[in-house]
Amino acid sequence: MVFKVQSAIMYVLSVFTLSGCQSKDTAPPARQKVSLQSLAIEARDTARSYMLSDKTGGFLLGEVGGKSSSASWSVNGAEVMKGINVRVGGSIMSGEMVDHANIYPNRVEVFYKSGTSQIISVLDGISLAMPGVHAFVVQVQASARQDISFDASIPGSHRAFERDLVQWKYAGGKGSLVLYAGEQGIGSPDGLSVKGVKMAAVLAVFGESTSTIACEVYPRIDSLLHLRAARMESLLESSYIKTSDERLNKALYWAKLSIDALIIEAKDTFAVAGVPWDGSINGRDNAQSIAGIGLGTSDFKKTAAIIRSLALRQDTLRSSSTYGRIAERVKLGAAAYTGADVGPWFVREMYEYVTYSNDTSLVRAMYPAVKRSIEGTLKYHVDSLNLL
Repeated sequence: MVFKVQSAIMYVLSVFTLSGCQSKDTAPPARQKVSLQSLAIEARDTARSYMLSDKTGGFLLGEVGGKSSSASWSVNGAEVMKGINVRVGGSIMSGEMVDHANIYPNRVEVFYKSGTSQIISVLDGISLAMPGVHAFVVQVQASARQDISFDASIPGSHRAFERDLVQWKYAGGKGSLVLYAGEQGIGSPDGLSVKGVKMAAVLAVFGESTSTIACEVYPRIDSLLHLRAARMESLLESSYIKTSDERLNKALYWAKLSIDALIIEAKDTFAVAGVPWDGSINGRDNAQSIAGIGLGTSDFKKTAAIIRSLALRQDTLRSSSTYGRIAERVKLGAAAYTGADVGPWFVREMYEYVTYSNDTSLVRAMYPAVKRSIEGTLKYHVDSLNLL
């Protein structure tokens, strides 16, 4: 029996060897640009969830299909809008009226049985020039000229309106939200309306001085949406992969862009551990995910930024019993140092980063943090045998 198995193995190896000798080198297939248009996921009879991120703390979460149509918007972990209502010709565009929807990484297209359609998109990049500002846009296309109106469900706010916009001011001074549809929009106690049109776009802006910002951003909606799509396609191109299985390709593209959507690039860089997001930073999940977030795609700059952000959350007070630990969680500025494994994960994944990138300058910068982690552990968290 042993002889037969060995003979079989030798036969298989000889076949592969001979076939390898006889094969001819062939050029790989031509590289094809990945288009977001090819990544559509249809929602029809079954409800599907979606998540659109502006990468600076704003998340638009929704569900569409299967007679369902809902959306909520949160900024830095706080819900600022429970939903936006669209009326066309006096009829509200409800989930029961949806025929189907297409979900893309950068937008959601909803098609109604009446012939009306709408596109929901988030604008990213605004906070780079205007810190603390977040925005999304709803574009509506009707089958004939009629009135199109917009209203929002806003918790804990005071509504006011002007000639061409509606504004909600939040209690506690955390900002305001504005709906603006250009100069043709008409503000009223019932919301914002555009009269006798086939197409209208409403911009929702959250932040400070939002009425002025909305007027500045509105003319740039198309260019900002184009830049957002181009950024996503560029990300796919920078770590290009294509297999013979189109479904696998699509899944890989969605995975890359979904991970990218969870990265917050504001004052600090870190990944959101899950949505809906509560505004906290999860040190353990970030430390464990460093390799998967950026090393596979050679995005070393992003990975290094996350490592530096985690190091800033280290307990550096020598008299503290958690001295040297990396925060397991940070919420509202308060750090919890309850995880003994966060520091080791931080060092382990930083090693992976240096191995991939050869960035020895980061080693020098992070060495004090690694040293503190070891010193604090030996002083406060080991027994007589130096076991954790």
